[in-house]
Amino acid sequence: MSDCLEILKDNGMTNSEAKIYLALLQLSECTAGEIAKETRFFRKNVYDSLEKLSAKGFVTHNIQRGKKYWKPTDPERIKSITEQKLLNLNQILPELKSKYKQKKSDRIIEVYEGLEGVKAWNDLMIKKAKIIYNIGASNQMFEKLKYFTPYLAREGVKRKIKGKYLFNHDTKKVQELEKYPEFEYRFLPKNFRTATQIILFADYSCIFIWLENPLSILIKSQEINKGFMNYFNFLWSISKERK
Repeated sequence: MSDCLEILKDNGMTNSEAKIYLALLQLSECTAGEIAKETRFFRKNVYDSLEKLSAKGFVTHNIQRGKKYWKPTDPERIKSITEQKLLNLNQILPELKSKYKQKKSDRIIEVYEGLEGVKAWNDLMIKKAKIIYNIGASNQMFEKLKYFTPYLAREGVKRKIKGKYLFNHDTKKVQELEKYPEFEYRFLPKNFRTATQIILFADYSCIFIWLENPLSILIKSQEINKGFMNYFNFLWSISKERK
């Protein structure tokens, strides 16, 4: 159920809307009061969420004996809505790109916050990278972005991107990487542990930390990237392969 909840949230529902929609799938057709009882939400919040879900096309209603009864639309509707959004975006993308004028500079610094920020620079990485270097890697990418990360991996394989990962020495699980022979990995020495990751690709360096609200600082600079690469190569040379 938690997987369904997260995916529904990724497709335009709030947390309460997703829970109400899932409850409706089980209840079939019912009143807002019955939904409130099932979800343990306040009735007013249920009414507000139902109206928003209705506006988005996820639920419908009818009147029976003076009462409003709600029911979910076919889950296929979610796929249709997502596809229509993508179609609409593709139609205006050329215009948006023509208006986007990035100042020409050898050095660009951008700050990204939150999980959506992580996705944004990862999308850029997939488009720009031929090989990815990671210092201080952990499993949190697989845990906190468990639906987005497999997509990145598939795109990486498709684009023939290679990877070299330096894990903290106490990282327990690296099975996800074992699926991808394009990736090499080693474990940092015990006396070197960092909560901050440094990810290097193309001319970019990303300083990244898994806070409650993840923080990423992306720098485009050949000089800075080369400096971090010296750092990476030294650590790679003193790190151990998995036994």
